[in-house]
Amino acid sequence: ATIDIGAWLSVLSRFQGPAPESPDGETDDGPSLPLHAIMLDVDETLVAGQRLSGLALSTENTDDEWVLRLVGEGVAGKLFVPKRGAPDAIVARFTRLHLPGAEPQSDAGAVVVAANAGDAGDASPGLSLAAVDPRSLPTVVLQIDDFAWKELQLGQLELELRAVDDGVELPRLSAESATLRIDGSGEWIR
Repeated sequence: ATIDIGAWLSVLSRFQGPAPESPDGETDDGPSLPLHAIMLDVDETLVAGQRLSGLALSTENTDDEWVLRLVGEGVAGKLFVPKRGAPDAIVARFTRLHLPGAEPQSDAGAVVVAANAGDAGDASPGLSLAAVDPRSLPTVVLQIDDFAWKELQLGQLELELRAVDDGVELPRLSAESATLRIDGSGEWIR
């Protein structure tokens, strides 16, 4: 069986629980997902254009967030996805994340991009990065102790992607291994 994490985030976004108070003082409580936890052993997991094999995936529904645990041959970590009304950063913490690289697709340059929970349903395989509006991307904090992409061993990786009005800022990007050090920052605006 194959699971598409972007599609699941879209489903979870429909069950966010209480909405923040509107300017008129009213709240619009969205439906709550009547599940506390999910546990799956997945043959193939699709996430951000990557195909990961043999993952154990579990989720936990807390008051403020969904916690997704991923464990497999090249993956061990957690994603913390906030619910509506909670702080809006998606936090990812991995002890290891070894990505095989995106597989070639029929649409050259196509990448799967998971936008913020409200727009995650718009992400689909073959979505061109040029078609992504950076203003729709969430704030993300990523920490990986042992990161590899294809054959490149990047070691410890830290990244912060901060949503701003006209796109996203990348105030921090760092990677360090025995043979490589990368430090940078940037922005993607429209």
